[in-house]
Parts: sequence; C-alpha cells; structure tokens
Amino acid sequence: MSAVVIANRSQDEAANVARALGDQHEFTIVTAVSALVGQLESTDLLILDANMSDSGSMDLLVSIAHTKHLPILMVVPANDPKCAVEAVRNGAFNYIVKVADYVQLLPHAIRDALSRFYERDEVQRTINALKARITELESLAAHKPATANNMATSAPVVAPQSKSSAMSEVLAMMRQGEINLPAYPKVATELKRLVETQASLPAIARLLEQDVAIASKLIGISNSTYYRGSKENSTLAGAIGRLGLKETCNIVELLANRGLYSSQNPGLQIFLPSLWTHAVACANAAYLTARQLEITAADSVFTMGLLHDIGTLLLLQVVGEIQLRGSLKTMGALAVMDFATTYHCKFGFEILKRWKLPGKISNIALWHENIAEAESKTHELLIVNFADMLVSSMGYAPPGPVPADPQESESAHLLKLEPLAISAIKIELRKIMSGCDFST
Repeated sequence: MSAVVIANRSQDEAANVARALGDQHEFTIVTAVSALVGQLESTDLLILDANMSDSGSMDLLVSIAHTKHLPILMVVPANDPKCAVEAVRNGAFNYIVKVADYVQLLPHAIRDALSRFYERDEVQRTINALKARITELESLAAHKPATANNMATSAPVVAPQSKSSAMSEVLAMMRQGEINLPAYPKVATELKRLVETQASLPAIARLLEQDVAIASKLIGISNSTYYRGSKENSTLAGAIGRLGLKETCNIVELLANRGLYSSQNPGLQIFLPSLWTHAVACANAAYLTARQLEITAADSVFTMGLLHDIGTLLLLQVVGEIQLRGSLKTMGALAVMDFATTYHCKFGFEILKRWKLPGKISNIALWHENIAEAESKTHELLIVNFADMLVSSMGYAPPGPVPADPQESESAHLLKLEPLAISAIKIELRKIMSGCDFST
C-alpha cells in the first residue's frame, strides 16, 4: 500500500481528498508548510494543493522537487490555466484541475503517477548500467597497443570499430537479461485490446479516464482546428465519438509514447523536440499513405511509423554522457547523435522484440532505412520507408544530410505512388501537424 501525503491548507478539503482515496492508500494530511518537509521522508507521492503557500505555491513546489525524489501531483485552480503549465515546468509529475468532483479522478491519477514514475526510474537504472558498461569497453579500447592507423589522428571522435564493439556488448547485455528496458505504454496496449474485442464506448472511456493527462489531451485534440465540429466538445466520450475509435487509438498510442522523449542532459535536449516531431509526422504520413493506397494495414503502419526510430531515442539516453577513449571530456552531443544514428535500427529492433510487439513491427525498425537488404519488402515496410523520406523532405526531422526525393524512391515506385497522390498526402499531413498540438 502506497503512502500519500495530502498537503492542503484547508482541513475540510484535505479530508475530502482523504475520503476519495479510501483504503487504497495510507495517507497523511498536512495543513502547514512547516510540517510538510518532515512528512516527505517516507512517502511515495505528494498531493500538493496550490493554496498551500502564501509566498507562492511554485516556490514551494520547486523546493520540494529539487530536494525530494518522489512524484508530485499539483492541484491547481480551475480559473488559472497558467498554473498547470508552470507546475509541470517546475517539477510536478502531473496536475489535477480543481473542478467539481475532481477528487474522483485522484485514485486514477495516483495509480498512473506511481506506475509511470517507477517506470522512469527503471529506465534511468537501465541507462546507468549501460553507461557503466560502455565506459568500461571504451576504456579497454583506449588502452589497446598503438598502431599506425590509430596514431594517425588524435581527434576526439568515436572509432567505427570501437563503436561496433560497444554496440555488440550492449545487445549482448540485453539478450542475457543483464539490463532492463522501459515497458511499452500499458494504456495503448489495453485500448487496442478493448477495441479488438468490440468493447463498449463507456468501457473504453473508463480506461482512458485512468490517465488524466491523456484524457484531457484527447478532449483538446478533438477541439483542434483539424477535428473540431460545429460545437466545442467538453467530455471524453464526446472526444472519442468525434475522433472515432481508430483515430482515438492512434492518438492515445502517440500521447502515451510522448513520455519517453525526455532527458535530464541539457546537451541532448536539443535533439528531443525534432525526434518527437519526426516520429509524429512519420506515423501520420504512414497512416495517410496506407489510406491513400486503400491498404487495410493503415492502423498498424501508424504504430510502425511512430516507433521506427525508437532506437535513436534510447541510444541517445544511454551514451549521452559517456567518457570515450579514456578522456575526461564527455562525448559531445553531435558525437552521441552520430553513435545513436549509426546503430538505431539494430537497437530499435531489439527493444521492440523485448516489448513483445509483433515481429512485423520490430522488422520495420530493423530495415526501414535499408529495404534492399530486407528479406521481404512488405507493404508496411515500403510505406514506412517512404513516409520516413517524405517527412524528412518536408522538414519534420532532426538536422542532417539533404534527404532523398521521396517521389523518386524505390518504395514510391513499388507502391505505385503517383505525384498527385504524394501531393495529397503532403497537404493532409501539413494540416494535421499544424492543426493538432501533440507536444504534451
């Protein structure tokens, strides 16, 4: 049973929150800032109301977030939307808007926060284990006897052979179970299961209500310029009805994966927004392409487009601060990106296998950049290969070499994509990317 601290200056409000938690958690009520710090030493989660401090709730939040390692749910007033944004920026794990009956959402929000917080910790432990192992390998490589080849240059770059040996060891550790990997988002998997079993709309809504952030974002997207109808929607059921089950599944999967795109390393943060934009654009471009070709795999290619470069993301997190060749200097951001780009296909393949996703999805990660070597050029592989090039040519990609012309690509030729069809896909994709906010 988890220990929860309820921090609220109003004894009555705090008691109302405690009643909503029932016997699911052990809770402690704190109504004074002076008594709060001592209660956080042995707690699993803090529910912090914005009314707690006269001097400014954000100052209190920052102080706690910087000194305590625990998830914080911030309760923010309904008439101050900026408070929610500031709360997340200043260290809150999530927020709850204090609307009528908001306490009914708290049990779901607490379960979600605890689950995702510990998953994030597991990711960090994985990264630390990989850092230590790769540092060891690079140290060994740095102490090999000098040869004419390795004396020819002293530039602080990663030698291809050294990169290859490091990557081989990383994969060997994964296969032997020496490291753990983040789990695939449960809400996306469970939603697909409900849809496949033709569950009712209320059952689907109940599942999504358990993730407050995703539920609120779905409502927001349903009111975006791309999806909005004649009236503004304010309910989750209305959002699902407007978006449709297929679109809802795609958007939920996308939002659930957004949490993976984070890093505490300032040197790596410059890459994350463009990596996320590329993943979102590729998923939508793959879906639009399949729909344009009237291919029934349109739903699965969305997932494939979203995850095709997942290896790049996690390799960035793994090797971002590793010292190479015995030097005290940290590997530069561009060198980290080079390493991740070099091996992201193979690493992504291993990750998706560990997530136990269908083989056709992990194969996309492995072959999407080299369809000539693939055992089978499936429609899905060709679509993701084309979508990857298309969105890169449109600017939805990290900085890099000038992308190939998607219209002249082998995948476009094999898919028999005509210039008019490609133009239609690009127009629709720009509408989606400009009309929907997938940033949070």
